Amino acid sequence: MSGRLQRLLMLAAIAVALTGCATSAPVPEDRFYDIEVPAPAARSRTVLRGGLLVERLQADALRAGRAILYRDIRRPLELNRYHYRFWSQQPHRLIQQRLADYLRIAGVADHVYTGEEALPHRYRLTGRLLAFDRQVGDGRAGMKVVLQFTLGRHGGTQPLLEKTYRAEVPAEGDDMHASALAARQALAGIFHTLAEDLAGLALVSGP
Repeated sequence: MSGRLQRLLMLAAIAVALTGCATSAPVPEDRFYDIEVPAPAARSRTVLRGGLLVERLQADALRAGRAILYRDIRRPLELNRYHYRFWSQQPHRLIQQRLADYLRIAGVADHVYTGEEALPHRYRLTGRLLAFDRQVGDGRAGMKVVLQFTLGRHGGTQPLLEKTYRAEVPAEGDDMHASALAARQALAGIFHTLAEDLAGLALVSGP
């Protein structure tokens, strides 16, 4: 192979490489979204005396991850996840922590613990995360949150409260930050209703 032909081939290879660099799109950055639920406006009646344990919520494998899930309402059976958009924590852990803080401030129990604290408690609140999904496809985004909670006495078998809470909140914009704000509003509404339900329990003393 002549020297001239080698030079031509080399120049062609360099041109192809430069063209590829110029046309390749930049890789999107990962973005993380946190949720801080506002504190309750007023304290509730304290009915859970002896300590309340708020356990980590159960979640299926898809919802146990940090990736934000979304569903196009035009394809209701299809659940997708974003590749570069994440919650700051796994939703079932984040909701447990925010709920414990909310109930502690609300005052429905004299003491509120989480699963990481091995402290004596008389009551236990378990939950399941059924939906924490961004809704798209109708020209406006929003959040759908479905949580199931069960309150029982430690060592007991009969639930004192068992209820599913649902909230669908439209976002005030199409960006992900607006959807995170909608998720915060949805959780605030569910927490408020749950705290009212707990404060309204007529509990009798005993084991």
